[in-house]
Amino acid sequence: PFRGAVTPVVEVTDESTVTVEALLDGATFTSGTTVSGEGTHALLVTATDAADNEAQLAVSFTIDTTPPSFASVQPPRDSLLSASQVTLTGSVVDAVSLTIDGQAVSLAGNSFSAGPYTLAEGQRSWTLTALDAAGNSAQWEHRLVRDATAPTVTIGQPAAGALLGAATVTVSGTVSDPHLDVVTVNGTASTLSGSTFQSPSVPLSEGTNQLSVEARDRAGNVAQASRTIEVDTQAPTIAVS
Repeated sequence: PFRGAVTPVVEVTDESTVTVEALLDGATFTSGTTVSGEGTHALLVTATDAADNEAQLAVSFTIDTTPPSFASVQPPRDSLLSASQVTLTGSVVDAVSLTIDGQAVSLAGNSFSAGPYTLAEGQRSWTLTALDAAGNSAQWEHRLVRDATAPTVTIGQPAAGALLGAATVTVSGTVSDPHLDVVTVNGTASTLSGSTFQSPSVPLSEGTNQLSVEARDRAGNVAQASRTIEVDTQAPTIAVS
């Protein structure tokens, strides 16, 4: 394939006068005319000398100015991972070769798999370069972020060992994580505001109650905090004898 326009030149030699007819894709063609249309072209040349001897030559050529295209790269760009290694997989259309950071990667049709690559905490990036048969190239910059650090979560209220006389309680505290996803109290999602969480009306039962708080980030890292409180909603019993 040619990466740009092509200018076919027809040359015919014979000892006598020669009549030449050239057809490009079925239409009359003049030697030396530039052809720029994308795709495969067929050139048919017929030469006839003065003695009516005829010769034909058929030539085809392809013009390809379109670079390969990356259909997918997995895990998706900017994904958040907790694992220490990752394998990049995906597909690239119309490529005959692929490199990742300059290292050759095998293609199985349009598909590829490369790695595993080591991930340190934070962002890592790769440059994927694909070439087609005509030499057109395409690049894909891929980024992933590793977060293997669990959130920090602290219960502020109620106080540990508190004695309450109500059937519900508001649980609040602080949480910190750059990729925080959710905080739950006894399995129910809390309301988040900046670095604080709050769960109003957490149901309680008479006696000892365990408050379990779980903070989860988008990489799947989990932190937990718990607190035990007491509930006494029974009024004293008064007896006079």
